[in-house]
Amino acid sequence: MSELTWNHLSILQKEVFTILENSFSQNRLSHAYLFEGYRGTKKKATAELFAMRLLCLHPKIESRPCGMCPSCKNASEDVHPNLFWIRPDGETIKKDQMKKILAEFSKTALLHQPRICVIVDAHKMNTESANTMLKFMEEPTADAYFVLITEQVDAMIKTILSRTQVLHFKPIARQILTKELRAIGVSERLCLLIPEYTNDFDSAVELANHPMYIEMVDFANTLYIKALAKKESLLLLSKSKKELILSSNETFDFFITMLLVLQKDVYHMKKHLPSLVVDTIDIELITQLAKRSSQSMIEELLQQMLELKSRLRYHINQSLAFDNLIMHLERGLQYGI
Repeated sequence: MSELTWNHLSILQKEVFTILENSFSQNRLSHAYLFEGYRGTKKKATAELFAMRLLCLHPKIESRPCGMCPSCKNASEDVHPNLFWIRPDGETIKKDQMKKILAEFSKTALLHQPRICVIVDAHKMNTESANTMLKFMEEPTADAYFVLITEQVDAMIKTILSRTQVLHFKPIARQILTKELRAIGVSERLCLLIPEYTNDFDSAVELANHPMYIEMVDFANTLYIKALAKKESLLLLSKSKKELILSSNETFDFFITMLLVLQKDVYHMKKHLPSLVVDTIDIELITQLAKRSSQSMIEELLQQMLELKSRLRYHINQSLAFDNLIMHLERGLQYGI
Protein backbone atom coordinates (compact mmCIF):
# COMPACT_ATOMS: atom_id res chain seq x y z
CA MET A 1 0.00 0.00 0.00
CA SER A 2 1.04 3.63 -0.46
CA GLU A 3 2.91 5.68 2.14
CA LEU A 4 1.08 8.87 1.12
CA THR A 5 0.23 11.01 4.14
CA TRP A 6 -2.45 13.62 4.62
CA ASN A 7 0.20 16.37 4.71
CA HIS A 8 1.81 15.01 1.55
CA LEU A 9 -1.55 14.98 -0.22
CA SER A 10 -2.00 18.67 0.65
CA ILE A 11 1.16 19.40 -1.36
CA LEU A 12 0.63 17.10 -4.33
CA GLN A 13 -3.12 17.60 -4.80
CA LYS A 14 -4.15 20.67 -2.82
CA GLU A 15 -7.72 20.97 -4.17
CA VAL A 16 -8.50 17.28 -3.64
CA PHE A 17 -7.04 17.50 -0.13
CA THR A 18 -9.17 20.54 0.74
CA ILE A 19 -12.40 18.91 -0.49
CA LEU A 20 -11.80 15.68 1.42
CA GLU A 21 -10.66 17.39 4.60
CA ASN A 22 -13.71 19.68 4.60
CA SER A 23 -16.00 16.73 3.94
CA PHE A 24 -14.62 14.86 6.94
CA SER A 25 -14.58 17.86 9.29
CA GLN A 26 -18.15 18.82 8.34
CA ASN A 27 -19.39 15.22 8.28
CA ARG A 28 -20.64 15.64 4.72
CA LEU A 29 -19.05 12.71 2.93
CA SER A 30 -20.40 11.43 -0.36
CA HIS A 31 -21.10 7.72 -0.61
CA ALA A 32 -19.52 7.57 -4.07
CA TYR A 33 -16.45 9.42 -5.34
CA LEU A 34 -14.82 9.39 -8.73
CA PHE A 35 -11.08 10.12 -8.69
CA GLU A 36 -10.11 11.07 -12.24
CA GLY A 37 -6.86 12.31 -13.74
CA TYR A 38 -3.68 11.33 -15.52
CA ARG A 39 -1.53 8.41 -14.46
CA GLY A 40 0.89 9.23 -11.67
CA THR A 41 -1.30 11.87 -10.00
CA LYS A 42 -1.76 9.80 -6.80
CA LYS A 43 -5.38 8.74 -7.31
CA LYS A 44 -4.92 5.21 -5.99
CA ALA A 45 -2.79 6.36 -3.05
CA THR A 46 -5.45 8.92 -2.15
CA ALA A 47 -8.12 6.21 -2.25
CA GLU A 48 -6.00 4.18 0.19
CA LEU A 49 -5.63 7.20 2.46
CA PHE A 50 -9.37 7.93 2.27
CA ALA A 51 -10.14 4.34 3.29
CA MET A 52 -7.65 4.53 6.16
CA ARG A 53 -9.31 7.70 7.47
CA LEU A 54 -12.79 6.14 7.30
CA LEU A 55 -11.58 3.09 9.23
CA CYS A 56 -9.32 4.88 11.73
CA LEU A 57 -10.26 4.26 15.37
CA HIS A 58 -8.51 7.37 16.71
CA PRO A 59 -8.46 10.11 14.05
CA LYS A 60 -6.29 13.10 14.81
CA ILE A 61 -7.24 16.75 14.67
CA GLU A 62 -8.31 18.02 11.24
CA SER A 63 -9.80 14.58 10.57
CA ARG A 64 -6.51 12.85 9.76
CA PRO A 65 -5.92 9.12 10.33
CA CYS A 66 -3.66 8.29 13.27
CA GLY A 67 -1.74 5.67 11.30
CA MET A 68 -1.11 3.65 14.45
CA CYS A 69 -4.36 1.92 15.42
CA PRO A 70 -5.08 -1.66 14.29
CA SER A 71 -7.55 -0.43 11.65
CA CYS A 72 -5.04 1.99 10.10
CA LYS A 73 -2.35 -0.69 10.03
CA ASN A 74 -4.66 -3.29 8.52
CA ALA A 75 -5.88 -0.82 5.88
CA SER A 76 -2.31 0.18 5.01
CA GLU A 77 -1.36 -3.49 4.64
CA ASP A 78 -4.52 -4.24 2.58
CA VAL A 79 -5.82 -6.82 5.05
CA HIS A 80 -8.75 -4.95 6.57
CA PRO A 81 -11.96 -7.03 6.25
CA ASN A 82 -14.03 -3.92 5.45
CA LEU A 83 -11.85 -2.72 2.56
CA PHE A 84 -12.50 -4.25 -0.87
CA TRP A 85 -10.75 -3.73 -4.20
CA ILE A 86 -12.13 -4.41 -7.68
CA ARG A 87 -9.87 -4.50 -10.72
CA PRO A 88 -10.69 -5.46 -14.31
CA ASP A 89 -10.99 -9.17 -14.96
CA GLY A 90 -9.28 -9.17 -18.33
CA GLU A 91 -10.52 -6.25 -20.41
CA THR A 92 -13.60 -5.40 -18.33
CA ILE A 93 -15.06 -5.25 -14.85
CA LYS A 94 -17.79 -7.86 -14.95
CA LYS A 95 -21.25 -8.08 -13.41
CA ASP A 96 -20.28 -11.04 -11.21
CA GLN A 97 -17.47 -9.00 -9.65
CA MET A 98 -19.91 -6.26 -8.66
CA LYS A 99 -22.52 -8.75 -7.41
CA LYS A 100 -19.94 -10.40 -5.18
CA ILE A 101 -18.96 -7.10 -3.53
CA LEU A 102 -22.57 -5.96 -3.12
CA ALA A 103 -23.40 -9.30 -1.53
CA GLU A 104 -20.65 -8.66 1.01
CA PHE A 105 -22.05 -5.20 1.67
CA SER A 106 -25.50 -6.66 2.32
CA LYS A 107 -24.18 -8.90 5.10
CA THR A 108 -23.53 -7.85 8.68
CA ALA A 109 -19.95 -6.59 8.84
CA LEU A 110 -17.42 -8.50 10.91
CA LEU A 111 -16.32 -5.15 12.32
CA HIS A 112 -18.82 -2.39 13.04
CA GLN A 113 -17.05 0.13 10.84
CA PRO A 114 -17.67 1.63 7.41
CA ARG A 115 -17.14 -0.56 4.37
CA ILE A 116 -15.24 0.80 1.40
CA CYS A 117 -14.96 -0.52 -2.14
CA VAL A 118 -12.28 0.92 -4.44
CA ILE A 119 -12.81 0.26 -8.15
CA VAL A 120 -9.64 0.62 -10.23
CA ASP A 121 -10.03 1.48 -13.94
CA ALA A 122 -13.71 2.14 -13.37
CA HIS A 123 -14.19 3.08 -17.02
CA LYS A 124 -13.86 -0.62 -17.79
CA MET A 125 -17.17 -1.50 -16.19
CA ASN A 126 -19.41 -3.06 -18.81
CA THR A 127 -23.08 -2.15 -19.04
CA GLU A 128 -24.20 -5.04 -16.83
CA SER A 129 -21.72 -4.34 -14.04
CA ALA A 130 -22.52 -0.61 -14.18
CA ASN A 131 -26.26 -1.28 -13.92
CA THR A 132 -25.66 -3.63 -10.97
CA MET A 133 -23.73 -0.91 -9.19
CA LEU A 134 -26.32 1.76 -10.03
CA LYS A 135 -29.02 -0.16 -8.19
CA PHE A 136 -26.92 0.00 -5.05
CA MET A 137 -25.89 3.64 -5.53
CA GLU A 138 -29.52 4.73 -5.78
CA GLU A 139 -30.14 3.55 -2.21
CA PRO A 140 -26.76 3.39 -0.46
CA THR A 141 -26.51 2.09 3.08
CA ALA A 142 -25.22 4.50 5.70
CA ASP A 143 -21.85 2.81 6.18
CA ALA A 144 -20.98 1.97 2.55
CA TYR A 145 -18.58 4.02 0.40
CA PHE A 146 -17.31 3.63 -3.14
CA VAL A 147 -14.23 5.21 -4.71
CA LEU A 148 -13.98 4.85 -8.49
CA ILE A 149 -10.60 5.52 -10.11
CA THR A 150 -10.09 6.31 -13.80
CA GLU A 151 -7.68 7.88 -16.25
CA GLN A 152 -10.39 7.98 -18.92
CA VAL A 153 -13.30 9.92 -17.49
CA ASP A 154 -14.79 10.43 -20.97
CA ALA A 155 -15.27 6.67 -21.22
CA MET A 156 -17.31 6.49 -18.01
CA ILE A 157 -20.98 5.58 -18.26
CA LYS A 158 -22.91 8.83 -17.78
CA THR A 159 -25.38 7.46 -15.26
CA ILE A 160 -22.48 6.43 -13.03
CA LEU A 161 -20.87 9.86 -13.38
CA SER A 162 -24.09 11.57 -12.34
CA ARG A 163 -24.17 9.67 -9.05
CA THR A 164 -20.61 10.34 -7.95
CA GLN A 165 -18.74 13.33 -6.59
CA VAL A 166 -15.96 13.85 -9.12
CA LEU A 167 -12.54 14.92 -7.82
CA HIS A 168 -10.09 16.06 -10.48
CA PHE A 169 -6.43 15.13 -9.95
CA LYS A 170 -4.18 17.61 -11.70
CA PRO A 171 -0.76 16.83 -13.19
CA ILE A 172 1.89 17.38 -10.51
CA ALA A 173 3.65 20.73 -11.00
CA ARG A 174 7.25 20.51 -12.21
CA GLN A 175 8.70 22.28 -9.18
CA ILE A 176 6.84 19.93 -6.84
CA LEU A 177 7.95 16.88 -8.82
CA THR A 178 11.56 18.13 -8.70
CA LYS A 179 11.28 18.48 -4.93
CA GLU A 180 9.74 15.00 -4.59
CA LEU A 181 12.57 13.45 -6.60
CA ARG A 182 15.15 15.20 -4.42
CA ALA A 183 13.41 13.82 -1.34
CA ILE A 184 13.98 10.23 -2.48
CA GLY A 185 17.66 10.81 -3.27
CA VAL A 186 17.62 11.29 -7.05
CA SER A 187 20.66 13.13 -8.44
CA GLU A 188 20.26 16.88 -8.94
CA ARG A 189 20.57 16.79 -12.74
CA LEU A 190 17.85 14.14 -13.03
CA CYS A 191 15.67 16.10 -10.58
CA LEU A 192 15.90 19.10 -12.90
CA LEU A 193 15.60 17.37 -16.27
CA ILE A 194 13.13 14.48 -15.86
CA PRO A 195 10.18 16.74 -14.91
CA GLU A 196 10.67 18.36 -18.32
CA TYR A 197 9.77 15.01 -19.90
CA THR A 198 6.92 13.85 -17.65
CA ASN A 199 4.79 15.15 -14.77
CA ASP A 200 3.69 11.60 -13.98
CA PHE A 201 5.21 10.92 -10.55
CA ASP A 202 5.42 7.15 -10.99
CA SER A 203 7.01 7.44 -14.44
CA ALA A 204 9.45 10.08 -13.20
CA VAL A 205 10.66 7.81 -10.40
CA GLU A 206 10.95 4.88 -12.81
CA LEU A 207 13.00 6.93 -15.29
CA ALA A 208 15.22 8.36 -12.56
CA ASN A 209 16.13 4.86 -11.40
CA HIS A 210 16.57 3.25 -14.83
CA PRO A 211 20.25 2.97 -15.91
CA MET A 212 19.34 3.37 -19.60
CA TYR A 213 17.65 6.75 -19.09
CA ILE A 214 20.35 7.93 -16.69
CA GLU A 215 22.90 7.10 -19.39
CA MET A 216 20.99 9.10 -22.00
CA VAL A 217 20.78 12.15 -19.72
CA ASP A 218 24.53 11.99 -19.15
CA PHE A 219 25.23 11.54 -22.85
CA ALA A 220 23.10 14.53 -23.87
CA ASN A 221 25.13 16.61 -21.44
CA THR A 222 28.38 15.12 -22.76
CA LEU A 223 27.51 16.19 -26.32
CA TYR A 224 27.23 19.79 -25.23
CA ILE A 225 30.47 19.60 -23.23
CA LYS A 226 32.36 18.08 -26.18
CA ALA A 227 30.84 20.62 -28.55
CA LEU A 228 32.31 23.41 -26.44
CA ALA A 229 35.72 21.73 -26.37
CA LYS A 230 35.73 21.28 -30.19
CA LYS A 231 38.21 18.39 -29.93
CA GLU A 232 36.29 15.46 -31.43
CA SER A 233 33.52 14.58 -33.82
CA LEU A 234 30.12 14.40 -32.18
CA LEU A 235 29.00 11.96 -34.87
CA LEU A 236 31.81 9.53 -34.04
CA LEU A 237 31.18 10.02 -30.34
CA SER A 238 27.50 9.16 -30.83
CA LYS A 239 28.05 5.81 -32.56
CA SER A 240 28.48 3.93 -29.28
CA LYS A 241 25.14 5.25 -27.97
CA LYS A 242 23.09 5.06 -31.15
CA GLU A 243 21.68 1.58 -30.58
CA LEU A 244 20.64 2.45 -27.04
CA ILE A 245 18.94 5.70 -28.03
CA LEU A 246 17.11 4.12 -30.99
CA SER A 247 16.01 1.02 -29.08
CA SER A 248 12.41 2.33 -29.09
CA ASN A 249 10.34 5.38 -29.97
CA GLU A 250 10.16 6.20 -26.28
CA THR A 251 13.93 6.20 -25.77
CA PHE A 252 14.51 8.31 -28.88
CA ASP A 253 11.80 10.74 -27.78
CA PHE A 254 13.33 10.97 -24.30
CA PHE A 255 16.79 11.69 -25.71
CA ILE A 256 15.47 14.40 -28.04
CA THR A 257 13.66 15.96 -25.08
CA MET A 258 16.89 16.09 -23.07
CA LEU A 259 18.62 17.83 -25.98
CA LEU A 260 15.68 20.22 -26.27
CA VAL A 261 15.98 21.20 -22.62
CA LEU A 262 19.66 21.99 -23.02
CA GLN A 263 19.10 23.84 -26.29
CA LYS A 264 16.31 25.91 -24.73
CA ASP A 265 18.72 26.77 -21.92
CA VAL A 266 21.22 28.05 -24.49
CA TYR A 267 18.41 30.06 -26.10
CA HIS A 268 17.32 31.61 -22.82
CA MET A 269 20.90 32.50 -21.90
CA LYS A 270 21.37 34.09 -25.31
CA LYS A 271 18.25 36.17 -24.65
CA HIS A 272 19.62 37.16 -21.20
CA LEU A 273 16.93 35.20 -19.36
CA PRO A 274 18.98 33.10 -16.89
CA SER A 275 15.97 32.65 -14.59
CA LEU A 276 14.43 30.39 -17.26
CA VAL A 277 17.42 28.04 -17.46
CA VAL A 278 16.50 24.52 -16.30
CA ASP A 279 19.89 22.79 -16.01
CA THR A 280 21.43 25.24 -13.56
CA ILE A 281 24.21 22.77 -12.77
CA ASP A 282 25.83 23.55 -16.14
CA ILE A 283 25.20 27.27 -16.17
CA GLU A 284 28.82 28.05 -17.23
CA LEU A 285 28.63 25.57 -20.12
CA ILE A 286 25.31 27.05 -21.25
CA THR A 287 26.72 30.57 -20.99
CA GLN A 288 29.76 29.76 -23.14
CA LEU A 289 27.68 28.05 -25.82
CA ALA A 290 25.26 30.99 -25.91
CA LYS A 291 28.15 33.39 -26.45
CA ARG A 292 29.58 31.30 -29.28
CA SER A 293 26.36 30.60 -31.16
CA SER A 294 24.32 33.00 -33.23
CA GLN A 295 20.70 33.40 -32.22
CA SER A 296 19.55 32.24 -35.65
CA MET A 297 21.52 28.98 -35.29
CA ILE A 298 20.21 28.40 -31.77
CA GLU A 299 16.65 28.85 -33.02
CA GLU A 300 17.28 26.67 -36.06
CA LEU A 301 18.51 23.79 -33.88
CA LEU A 302 15.50 24.16 -31.60
CA GLN A 303 13.15 24.01 -34.56
CA GLN A 304 14.86 20.90 -35.98
CA MET A 305 14.57 19.12 -32.63
CA LEU A 306 10.92 20.02 -32.25
CA GLU A 307 10.11 18.86 -35.78
CA LEU A 308 11.93 15.56 -35.27
CA LYS A 309 10.10 14.97 -31.98
CA SER A 310 6.75 15.50 -33.72
CA ARG A 311 7.73 13.18 -36.61
CA LEU A 312 8.43 10.23 -34.31
CA ARG A 313 4.75 9.29 -34.39
CA TYR A 314 5.17 8.50 -38.09
CA HIS A 315 7.27 5.90 -39.84
CA ILE A 316 10.65 7.53 -40.41
CA ASN A 317 14.22 6.34 -40.92
CA GLN A 318 15.30 6.87 -37.32
CA SER A 319 18.94 5.99 -37.96
CA LEU A 320 19.22 8.68 -40.63
CA ALA A 321 17.25 11.14 -38.51
CA PHE A 322 19.59 10.54 -35.57
CA ASP A 323 22.72 11.09 -37.68
CA ASN A 324 21.28 14.28 -39.16
CA LEU A 325 20.42 15.56 -35.69
CA ILE A 326 23.95 14.99 -34.41
CA MET A 327 25.50 16.57 -37.50
CA HIS A 328 23.34 19.67 -37.05
CA LEU A 329 24.34 19.79 -33.40
CA GLU A 330 27.98 19.57 -34.34
CA ARG A 331 27.71 22.38 -36.87
CA GLY A 332 25.60 24.59 -34.64
CA LEU A 333 27.29 24.07 -31.29
CA GLN A 334 30.91 23.68 -32.29
CA TYR A 335 31.00 26.43 -34.86
CA GLY A 336 27.95 28.49 -33.97
CA ILE A 337 26.98 29.10 -37.58
